[in-house]
Amino acid sequence: DLSRPLRAMAELGLGYLAWSWTGNSGGVDYLDMSVSGSASELTGWGDDIINGQNGIRTTARPASIFSAP
Repeated sequence: DLSRPLRAMAELGLGYLAWSWTGNSGGVDYLDMSVSGSASELTGWGDDIINGQNGIRTTARPASIFSAP
């Protein structure tokens, strides 16, 4: 269950980095976030990373360096 690590990170208040957009092979292709390299064709994992309950759209916040003083 790949949503489990995202849930754990949210519970612990930690960030994560999902870096594999597409092109994996050798048994780790399940980590590809896109089928074709396009954001309009997300894999299940990619959809969890972007749109899931603990995904980027829900949990991302601007870095404090970008906040007004």
